Amino acid sequence: MIHDLIKPYIDKNGSELEKLADKTEPYIYAEDFNNPIDLDSYAWFYSEVNSGVFWKNAEKIDKENIKKGIYGKHIIKDDSDIDSLFS
Repeated sequence: MIHDLIKPYIDKNGSELEKLADKTEPYIYAEDFNNPIDLDSYAWFYSEVNSGVFWKNAEKIDKENIKKGIYGKHIIKDDSDIDSLFS
């Protein structure tokens, strides 16, 4: 099984392996760290998270989840679930 996994890479040289590695999700994700940081977005996010509105919405969701028998952290399935905490 291991041989089958490495078989496509056995005949590659270092340069070719590097090009393949550069297309992997961990590499692409790490490259995002080199992008400039949007400080305005961070400032907005942290001001919202530290606002009473955010925590009231989070508490409301917790109460609704407890009524449904769901305990623990919020269940976030998509962007609208995140957006609901900020509105």
